[in-house]
Amino acid sequence: MEHFSYQQILQALKKTQEEFRFPGTKLELISEERFPDIFKAVEECFLTDEPLGKSMEMSWSSDAENLWLSALRYRMSLMAVNEKNGDIVGFRVIRVTKQSDHFNNDEIKDENVRKIVDLLEYSSKNFNFFANYDISEMFEFFGLGVIPEYRRHGLGTQV
Repeated sequence: MEHFSYQQILQALKKTQEEFRFPGTKLELISEERFPDIFKAVEECFLTDEPLGKSMEMSWSSDAENLWLSALRYRMSLMAVNEKNGDIVGFRVIRVTKQSDHFNNDEIKDENVRKIVDLLEYSSKNFNFFANYDISEMFEFFGLGVIPEYRRHGLGTQV
């Protein structure tokens, strides 16, 4: 997957955009200049609603931001944007996970983020997707969120 060029990512986006049907919105790649908006959306609709984050009463921190940045850096993540005002109404964060990837827990100060990372490491080790499918890297859907006022209309399914 290291061999995917940005041009190939754009070609995949174009095909996905052709299939995307949600009135008043358009699908875009999440660009670096939109990261602050994505972080706000993650805080608003993922940390508070995703069951694991909700059970731990997750809050935004620099460690949470770094965790999301680790996925966004691949430039494959998508956002649904209101065509009239440019607001983000939903997102799908996608990352590449390699068999050799490991988080450095010693650098994580936020206890809840550390628990999430421990769970990711546990899952990777114990479910061993790489050995089961004889692969060394994979696409991973890291997070999906829809802003509350756009929910229950199928946007999350589309993204």
